[in-house]
Amino acid sequence: MSSPNEGLNELEQLPAYVAAIADLDGAPAMASKLPDGVPLIVLIDSAAERIQASERTHGRGIVVNGTPTAVLRLLKTIAKVKALAIPIPPPITNRRQGCT
Repeated sequence: MSSPNEGLNELEQLPAYVAAIADLDGAPAMASKLPDGVPLIVLIDSAAERIQASERTHGRGIVVNGTPTAVLRLLKTIAKVKALAIPIPPPITNRRQGCT
C-alpha cells in the first residue's frame, strides 16, 4: 500500500491536460473555461457538497473526496478511458522511410 505522500508526488507529476482539479468554490469558473474532453474533478468533503458541486458545474464536474489516493485513483481511471478512445496507429513496417 502506498503512503499519502507517494500519491501526492504522483499527482504533482501528471501533465496539466489530463484533468483540472478544483475545490467547490473554484469549480464553477473552471467548468465554464475548460475545453471539452478535459475532465473537471471537484474535491468535496460531504454528501451536501456533492450535490452543490453537481449544481454549480451543471453536471460537468466529477466529484471525489479530497484525499490524494482517491484523486489519483480517479485520474488513473480517466487515463484508462482516454486510452481506449485513442486509435492506435498502424505499425511502421519500413523503419528506414518511416512509413507503412
